[in-house]
Amino acid sequence: MNVTVLPPLRYRSAEHGIRTLAHALCDLVSDVCPALRERGLDKWSADEDRYRYGAFLVGYAEFLESLSRITRVFADLDEDRLGDQVRRFDELADRAQNCRRQLADR
Repeated sequence: MNVTVLPPLRYRSAEHGIRTLAHALCDLVSDVCPALRERGLDKWSADEDRYRYGAFLVGYAEFLESLSRITRVFADLDEDRLGDQVRRFDELADRAQNCRRQLADR
């Protein structure tokens, strides 16, 4: 009843919700990548094999960066450009899958 008598002042579509969520996720993942690349995590002690963990962290940062690129496509979601965005998403998903494989092989 409230919707027909007094419609909401700000009606937001699912497209808007996906864009907002994707943008926030993109920002979060983008903030984590540099820290991993610089091996700035304090969890590992100086006695551990820095090369092995360092290589893993750099690879993981690359993987997260590839996910960040995917979330940027979702953040810019526009149904008028959906065909182009789907093709871009497929390309980025393949890159992310390659990063994941390389990470798993380390």
